[in-house]
Amino acid sequence: MLVNMPFASFRHPSLGLGLLKAALADLPVEVRVLDACLDFAALISAPAYDTIATWRSEDLLGDWVFSDALRAGEEVDASRAESVDGSRYLQDVLAGGLAEHRVDFFGKPPLTGEIRAQIAAAREAASGLLAACLDEIVALDPLLVGFTSMVHQQVAALALARRVKTALPDTCIAFGGASCRGEMGAELLRSFPFVDAVAGGDGEAVLPALVECLLAGEAPHDLDGLLTRGDDETRTHDASASADAAHCLERAASGAATVADLDSLPTPDFSDYFARLSGSPLCDRIEARVPFEASRGCWWGERSRCAFCGQASAALTYRQKSASRMLIELEELTQRHPGRPFLFTDEIVPLRFVDEVAPPLPDRLPDFRALYFEARPGLSRQQLTDLAAAGIRRLEVGIESLSTPVLKLMRKGTTASEGVQLLKWARELGMGIVWNLIWGFPGEDPRAAEEIAAIVPLLTHLQPPHTAGPVRLDRFSPLFERADEWGIGDVEPYPAYRYVYDLPPEALRRLAYHFTFRLLDREPGAGAATAPGAEPQSDAGTCKTPGGERPGTAGGERPGTAALAEQVDRWQHAYPQALLWSADDGQRLVLSDSRPGFDAEQLTVLDGEHRLLYLACATIQTTGTLATDLTHGTGRRVDAAEVQELLQPLLDQGFMLRDGERYLSLALPVPGH
Repeated sequence: MLVNMPFASFRHPSLGLGLLKAALADLPVEVRVLDACLDFAALISAPAYDTIATWRSEDLLGDWVFSDALRAGEEVDASRAESVDGSRYLQDVLAGGLAEHRVDFFGKPPLTGEIRAQIAAAREAASGLLAACLDEIVALDPLLVGFTSMVHQQVAALALARRVKTALPDTCIAFGGASCRGEMGAELLRSFPFVDAVAGGDGEAVLPALVECLLAGEAPHDLDGLLTRGDDETRTHDASASADAAHCLERAASGAATVADLDSLPTPDFSDYFARLSGSPLCDRIEARVPFEASRGCWWGERSRCAFCGQASAALTYRQKSASRMLIELEELTQRHPGRPFLFTDEIVPLRFVDEVAPPLPDRLPDFRALYFEARPGLSRQQLTDLAAAGIRRLEVGIESLSTPVLKLMRKGTTASEGVQLLKWARELGMGIVWNLIWGFPGEDPRAAEEIAAIVPLLTHLQPPHTAGPVRLDRFSPLFERADEWGIGDVEPYPAYRYVYDLPPEALRRLAYHFTFRLLDREPGAGAATAPGAEPQSDAGTCKTPGGERPGTAGGERPGTAALAEQVDRWQHAYPQALLWSADDGQRLVLSDSRPGFDAEQLTVLDGEHRLLYLACATIQTTGTLATDLTHGTGRRVDAAEVQELLQPLLDQGFMLRDGERYLSLALPVPGH
């Protein structure tokens, strides 16, 4: 039995469990996937489920819903009794009573009476779901029950695992997924005695071997990529640091099993999910999606990890399927699940898919649609056009900032103008873009937020950020692993963890993924004033903490962030009504502007050199390139200084964006021009 617990999405099956089921097909076992997410969404309503599943992850709301069920029958440690008080959690965490859980601008809705009622109903329904799942598992008396553990679902999985172990003590309980990497997996094994094994890497690389051991009646010790408890500790658990626990930690730190050749993987088997969906009250109310992966890891992260990236190092190792395999698998999944849209799970979709798979897709799979697709901002217009033609209608793009110096600090390897250019092309092509705006990095120039706020009014005709706020500190990120070098101190798990788990502080620290922190007070020259390996931006770009900054964020109260948040809010309300159009007849270029704050009744006409420059800047151009092109176009010598002088009126009127020496026209061409 492979189990997918709330609060994973109920709108699509688990890719990991579908792959594991297919990977076990050659062994003499029957494999069932139990997708409890569908059942719980039907039980508490889809809107209530979505409210909880999409809540700010640092608050651990999905885990808290099942926290009482995990503790059921256990005596709470008296020193932590106050932390498990439900009313305190609602006030301190969800309502932001604690500074660490306060969200000043975006990212968390107000805790209304309706939301409180939804959460209360979900907590009350938790025990019923667990009982139903337990009955289904016990009826089959499985050899092994495997749980996937991702964001918002670990406590629900643990609550069911505990019940399964009580009812079926000889059944092996195994955990895997993103919440099991590194010391998090080792602590999971140490703190919860009913868990027998934890996979900290690719499950396909270890689960078949585990099942073979169990079929042979052998203890699954020392399998690569699998942490297990010694036989003497399988039924009794001492949370103190035992020799076995130390061995687990050592093995967890040594690395996780990975699948090197993704073409060797089978096509995932999602039959159990869709069979369950067919009998669910939600069947006719949701458009279920088919997960698909073209790659694992991040090819950019292998070169230069983004400072905030919370992927474990082993998970960043980049592997991709061949183009032929991608096409074959997409065709096979389309035949199995006709009419279903696809959901790409890649951390970053490979350029091989963009360049080799997307162009032939309209002919191979004319009805193909993809609702989620993650990419970097550096795509060309042709690549974006090919993706749109292939049925990719919505992208998540790592734009992250509209300041090139801040992007350099983040190690994103992109520029602000590249992000804006992609937003412009996406609106031209009718593609949705999901992106986030992050501020407050250690070493960030305090003026950066003000500078970004100043250009936001120019961009209101383009897709606004989905959310905006200070950088978050996650386990495995360079910010976390090299905190002192970044000028970060007082790193602690978010308070929500102590409301969810009845565990001592040291165990919570090893189990946690999200952390609060503060920037250390450092005068220029007194330590790590800028990102490790980065060049100083300016005298203002040190890690000196502004007065009054609260813990838990990096820059949440910095000068300019409130003004930036206000501008982003206006941007979100202005889009998509705001427009900036251009039409060219070969002699004159006419600009029509209905962005807030601009005169919608006035048309601007460009001709001569201004027109040539504006058209040239439909893609990012430098002053040097523009000077060369204008020299060729006019027959007279033009230098960079003259180009800057010619472009200045267009900048002053808000028709162009300047990013250092790079220029970009902001108007969208009227269709047909």
